[in-house]
Amino acid sequence: MSSLSNKQKRKSRLRRKSSESPRKQSNDYRTKMKTQMHNNSLVCYDQEKAKLGARSKKILEWMEGWEHPASDRTIKSRMGYEEVNNVQPRITELIKAGLVKEVGKIKCSTTGKTVRLVQHAKYVNQGLKQEELF
Repeated sequence: MSSLSNKQKRKSRLRRKSSESPRKQSNDYRTKMKTQMHNNSLVCYDQEKAKLGARSKKILEWMEGWEHPASDRTIKSRMGYEEVNNVQPRITELIKAGLVKEVGKIKCSTTGKTVRLVQHAKYVNQGLKQEELF
């Protein structure tokens, strides 16, 4: 007779199974689709998805006028919002759309946590020489 209970055996099997084939997490909706879609449909979906809401447009316009990297909290305070949650999801949307780039990390002076620095995409590689780009 085995010294392990059935519950312990199941847990052990699950652990072994998860360590053998780790699942890759992907944010790409195409890998999560259960049906085949025509390429034209996917292009239209991407175009619709790229349309920005009012707050996202305001944040993008502000970042376009601000050439330096900024944290979410900096953007929040400079734009006059009361909560960081007013800007964080919109900034994430802008990053996914490729309009804003995450360029670094700093320690937040308010929370003491490591936070992201973001910058408008047009300013990211501005200081590089031509040969550094290729």
